[in-house]
Amino acid sequence: MEITANDKEAVEQWAEACNLNLVHDSILPKSFSRRRWINGYNPGIIFVSSDIATLCKNLVSYPIPRTQHRPTEILINE
Repeated sequence: MEITANDKEAVEQWAEACNLNLVHDSILPKSFSRRRWINGYNPGIIFVSSDIATLCKNLVSYPIPRTQHRPTEILINE
């Protein structure tokens, strides 16, 4: 399934209408790796209320043994 510009725009409009911000850090390691294709992906996305967005940080944890997944966590500082 290919993501189109219309899909991206729809998500942006939804987030704005709901007063949400995307918590993302492009420097973090990928949370899912396909060994066969030697690619990594970040399929999980985290949205938070705009009221607390500056307090939130996205983390990618250590790989789950015998899988291609790494848990995605959110840290909320008070």
